Amino acid sequence: MIVPPLPTELWRLIIRSATFTGIELDGPTYRIDDGWFTEFADLATDLLKTKIAIILVSRHFRQISSEFLHEHFFIDNLRSVSLADSLIESSPSGRGPCQTIKFVFAEVLSAASRTRMAPRLANLLRLCRN
Repeated sequence: MIVPPLPTELWRLIIRSATFTGIELDGPTYRIDDGWFTEFADLATDLLKTKIAIILVSRHFRQISSEFLHEHFFIDNLRSVSLADSLIESSPSGRGPCQTIKFVFAEVLSAASRTRMAPRLANLLRLCRN
């Protein structure tokens, strides 16, 4: 596939538009309706597939779009806690995937899982610059 020679900034805008969830994460916060989380989680999950597909196009696209890959992070089970641990391990100096997280959703279902998740979530948030 031949990629048209467009400036990186333009590609970034195109990719941002293709993976936009409808929520401006860099903007002001506002009141959200009940049920918003479920809809947003479903949309973010679908868009994650798009982000992964874009990253696989080429090294150039990976370089441009990797900042969007982990912008929404959901912690709701032990598997996601393990993924959080891997992100923390891959970002020991604060550089890496944790830098690109903009929105963390943590759903705690029991007191036992809260006890296990809290320190890991705190470590993850400490490494996030956004």
